[in-house]
Amino acid sequence: MSSALPSGPPVKEYRLYLSGFVQLMIFFGFGLFTAFAILMLAGVIPTPRGPVGRPFGIVWLGIAAFVWYRVLTMPHRIEVFADGRIRFVSLLRRIVVSPRDVESITPTSGQIGFFVLKHSAGQILFIGQFEGFHEFLSDLKAANPSVLLRGC
Repeated sequence: MSSALPSGPPVKEYRLYLSGFVQLMIFFGFGLFTAFAILMLAGVIPTPRGPVGRPFGIVWLGIAAFVWYRVLTMPHRIEVFADGRIRFVSLLRRIVVSPRDVESITPTSGQIGFFVLKHSAGQILFIGQFEGFHEFLSDLKAANPSVLLRGC
């Protein structure tokens, strides 16, 4: 993974396609899930009596935090720069990789429509609904013929 930021604007950009309704439902649904956990811990929503109540609320909030982390670190834009480097942009982070560092793009097990891009420094989980995604994959394969593309 390259730590230096690419200079200049991207030469190609691929945006995640999710309808406004789906985006609203994702954030509204996760917001309700999180609010439920907070209200449970605050005692507004009753939990089972005894020693199970508070730990149950803490586990629920932990699950909500994990889900929010996954949503906020999932790329919504892929940018390709003149030097070939690729930047994956999410709400919380930006990851820059060189095409030669990409090892594979494969579907996740148990989640339809999600893919994992493995690169030399880690992996990136993303939804496979980018506009022009097949062009991105073709360009990646041309830049790095050894990349494994499965189910794309």
